Amino acid sequence: MPIQMAKRAEHPRMAKLVEQNPENPREFRDVMGQFPTGVAVVCTSSPNGQPQGFTISSFTSLSLTPPLVAFNLKETSPSLKHLRQNGCFSINVLDSTQGDLSTHFATSQPDKFGNVEWHSGAILRQPLILQAMATFECRLWQEYAGGDHVIVVGAVKAMASRTDRVPLVFHRGRYACLMNQAGESSQQ
Repeated sequence: MPIQMAKRAEHPRMAKLVEQNPENPREFRDVMGQFPTGVAVVCTSSPNGQPQGFTISSFTSLSLTPPLVAFNLKETSPSLKHLRQNGCFSINVLDSTQGDLSTHFATSQPDKFGNVEWHSGAILRQPLILQAMATFECRLWQEYAGGDHVIVVGAVKAMASRTDRVPLVFHRGRYACLMNQAGESSQQ
């Protein structure tokens, strides 16, 4: 007796799947945009001590022992050279009121720190954004090739956080609000 395959019934509330072409970068970016991420600014210093910074949304913890974090950076980014030369950096997690700061550091202007309040970290002396929700001072641990990006891994040497803040979230190409446990939007 032949085995019959049952047809999978579509549930009325189930999203219709549309096949995407993974070779199309725009389609891939749009589908990845369905996954909300936090937003942070990575800071380091150039060889002459000038602070450098750029926005990321790929930040993640990697290991508890030792404490390691990771983020992705485009292979052609001028900031990658500064990270490699310096060997250390900071990560500044932004709160829901800092969308303008995220946009500011996502641009390619020469002096991004002109109107930004910052100070040098106590351990590695890297630039820390004064009103960041959380900060990490890291030593460059390792980097790995990842297509057109580099996966940067940092060993955390110092950290601080403010628990009274709501994180800045990026979703579907724009900033978004988190919902609290009661289902209400957080303040922006």
